[in-house]
Amino acid sequence: MLPIRKEVVIDAQIRNRTEQQWILSRFDCSKESGSVIKRKSEGGKAMARLLGDKLVVNTARKPGEEQIIDLMELFNQNPNKIIAVAGTIGEDGAPNTAPLSLIFAKDEKTLLLALLRNSNTSANLRRDGRVSLEIIESDDLVMGISGTMRLIKEPLECSGAMALWEMNVKKVKQDTSPVKCVTQGAAAVLRSEKGQAFEQAAIAEVMAAAKGN
Repeated sequence: MLPIRKEVVIDAQIRNRTEQQWILSRFDCSKESGSVIKRKSEGGKAMARLLGDKLVVNTARKPGEEQIIDLMELFNQNPNKIIAVAGTIGEDGAPNTAPLSLIFAKDEKTLLLALLRNSNTSANLRRDGRVSLEIIESDDLVMGISGTMRLIKEPLECSGAMALWEMNVKKVKQDTSPVKCVTQGAAAVLRSEKGQAFEQAAIAEVMAAAKGN
């Protein structure tokens, strides 16, 4: 017989609570995270909502209050570490998704991304530049960025298989759930030293382009 883990034993009082109350009682979503996320989660009030058209947004709901999320800092302080899910439109009109991490912010309205030239994502963007990026990170940071992409360099100097794209940000929305608090984001490790060298060179070229070098 398998042992019962201590953390899954829930007393009768908690069992009688609603799902939302139960989740909020187990996870503290009010933890602040440096200068990138300068806000506190509002628990049951959290829901998908449009915040603006820039990478720096105010998530406060009350007039005069500020709860700032700086997505520029998130990307630029963690180069090649933030994994975003990109959504594009396939040739048949069906959605296509793919994880991306070679991302750097040029300014509050612009992201630069390195993509494989022969990927489905690149093929879709050549035909229809509309794209959405979904970010799911710790401290209940769940944000959607939508906009349009244009090809600005092909190929990259670091690899003939890569191209550089520029995303013009059109909308930024908050996608937090009223019943679940995200406590960790996607994590990855490189498969080889060769892969590490490749990604280091690619993100360095993206960063240089963002800084005008």
